[in-house]
Amino acid sequence: CLFCHTIFAWNRKEKNIICPGCGRQVDIDKKTRDKKYSCPGCGAGLDAKESLPTKNFDMFAIEYYCPNCKRRGYKAADDSDHRLYEEAKKEFYKHKNNLIFPREEIPSGKEVKRLFKYGYRFFYEFFNERQLLCLSILFDEILHIEDDNIREFFLLAFSACLDYNNMFARYNWKARKIEPMFAHHAFYPKDIPAENNVWGTRYGRCSFSKCFKKLVKAKQYCEKPYELRVIGRKTEKIHIQNEKIRGNFVDNFKDLLKGSGNILLKCHDAEDLSFIPDKSIDAIITDPPYFDNVMYSELADFYYVWLRIALAEKYDIFKQKYCPRSGEVVVNKVQEKDEGFYLQKLTKIFKECFRVLKDDGLLVFTFHHKKVEAWASTLEAVFNANFYITAVYPVFSEMRTSFHIFGKKAVSYDTIIVCRKRKSKLQRISWNNLLDEIKSY
Repeated sequence: CLFCHTIFAWNRKEKNIICPGCGRQVDIDKKTRDKKYSCPGCGAGLDAKESLPTKNFDMFAIEYYCPNCKRRGYKAADDSDHRLYEEAKKEFYKHKNNLIFPREEIPSGKEVKRLFKYGYRFFYEFFNERQLLCLSILFDEILHIEDDNIREFFLLAFSACLDYNNMFARYNWKARKIEPMFAHHAFYPKDIPAENNVWGTRYGRCSFSKCFKKLVKAKQYCEKPYELRVIGRKTEKIHIQNEKIRGNFVDNFKDLLKGSGNILLKCHDAEDLSFIPDKSIDAIITDPPYFDNVMYSELADFYYVWLRIALAEKYDIFKQKYCPRSGEVVVNKVQEKDEGFYLQKLTKIFKECFRVLKDDGLLVFTFHHKKVEAWASTLEAVFNANFYITAVYPVFSEMRTSFHIFGKKAVSYDTIIVCRKRKSKLQRISWNNLLDEIKSY
């Protein structure tokens, strides 16, 4: 209820809804897409964005599961729920100075402007006190694991659960599950966030225990890989006999060619592939930046500031305070990067791809954008690097209900573009001759 916060079941076919708590009529279906709404108390017209609280929220509902009666449902947050939360807050402030969590300020950028409007200044403000307390206790225990390999395995599970355990996650009431912070590839403050259970319960999505179990399943798959086969309405697993997926790392390309291992992993600028000899690669499969759509480094800082605490002493790439920005190939006015910068950098990358590819090698990448300028710059970089396009495959990349396209004039598919090295020089052709050639097809 908008007035007394009573929790009650509602049949969507009902038009006149009376709250069983206060007896007032509740307009559940009222739309606020125009960012305007009326105050339920006095009826005054308000701007939704300006009227939202910044980082202060009231707990009003709990989703629960009862193992005794096997019932899953909702209830109003009662005194015991609020008391538990207040106890967690008290515990957090009591130990705040000794807890391990990122205290960095959010650096300026194109994507984070929205955060500043809502009053966010520090990365820890993405979380409430109970989340920070739980995450910090968990993080501290992971840091004390002596074995590097096992510790980083747990860090991977920890970083995955961060996406679902913050105050930017929301509840999908239709699917009855929590949606992650980065369901959008952006920072979108929520007016009704959902607080997940950090540790994990029998049901629920992407708690730490669920993220850990997901990684264990991945390792089990590597030990016993399988393919899925659909027969009628049934799906069965077909195990691949006598095969295991193992990653054996090497430090340089020569060892990779000799067969000393099967993985060379680099956190490296793609403009410089000097560690790879000329004409030595069969195929390059990549996903170039989407022009001005996603500010990767600004978003990645959310995870980076946590992982840096654990990894800065071991890996040089984590010594910087924030994710590297200068070489990022995007259009970003805050970083003073325009379309010319994007074209120049992407051309250099594709030219390096040309150099390391064998003469019959393939460059395959996906692209997704609704702006003509984005397509023009990306394809111009392809041609400038001496490639030509041999095939184009549009494939659906988003479900109809995806946050990225629902109710918007958004492109719902990715385009897979297949390129080969051009062996002859381009020759100019008149527009009329080109038109005749096109019509002949």
